[in-house]
Amino acid sequence: MAGFSIQEAAFGGFAAVRAHPRALLVWTPLAFVISLASQVVFVQSGGQEVDWSVLGQDPARLTALAEKVAPAEAALMAVVLVANAFIQPAMIRLVFAPDNGRFGYFRIGAHELRQLGLEILASIVLLGGYFGCALVVSIAVAAISGLGNPAIMTALTAGMAATLIALLVIGVRLSLAPALTFDSGRVNLFGSWRLTQGSFWPLLGTYVLTIALAAVVLIFANVLFFGLAELVLGREMTVLTATPGDLIGYFTPLRLIAALFSAFVTALIWPVIFTPSAHIYRSLKPAPAYFGPGPQPWA
Repeated sequence: MAGFSIQEAAFGGFAAVRAHPRALLVWTPLAFVISLASQVVFVQSGGQEVDWSVLGQDPARLTALAEKVAPAEAALMAVVLVANAFIQPAMIRLVFAPDNGRFGYFRIGAHELRQLGLEILASIVLLGGYFGCALVVSIAVAAISGLGNPAIMTALTAGMAATLIALLVIGVRLSLAPALTFDSGRVNLFGSWRLTQGSFWPLLGTYVLTIALAAVVLIFANVLFFGLAELVLGREMTVLTATPGDLIGYFTPLRLIAALFSAFVTALIWPVIFTPSAHIYRSLKPAPAYFGPGPQPWA
């Protein structure tokens, strides 16, 4: 039985936005800057030059595509890791100390560095798990290679499903690590495994509901924005969906307006996505050191 309220955790982000709407004045510009930085990195890394039309074609062309897109993907991953290292602590502060909202709960300090270290460690663990599972699947496929294509395809399908399930379980069980690291003042990835013991299904249900809520917000926002854009621009809507070939093509007035609207929607989604694990952590560990009386070192 869950030691937390799934409804409270999943809807806590909406409640936080309703209680602290002025934080959006900080979150939206930050989301805008992160979006522009991501676009600059993507273009400068050559990501816009990749021809995705080769998908579904021969393996050699797919391998060439993967090699070409690798620099852009790696650069974008670095931007995401750094951005999340600031966003995650801010959203945890929103839950732990909602009355201390200066700078939109964003800070620059040791907590952000620890979150970055935690993200790098978690990425290594998950990638290690993925490649470990892939190695086991490859060995299994090689062992039955003489049994024909049907057996190979069955083994591949089963191996991929098992890999995805394993990564899902690991990800859910380690999902409280950001809040635990923030609260304890040290990088602690595997302590989340103990905290989440016996709570996998409630946790999974909470995260599925959270993703569904975020998807609803995104779909509604896109329908609203593109509907209005279609009404105003007509056929010129294609300028917002086409992939430009350089930075000048990205930073047109229309694209900047679209990016600003997207940043506002992103700012709305941040607390929806990032606060549930903090709510759950606070319930599963109701008396951590920093929740006691006296000053809170992260407030």
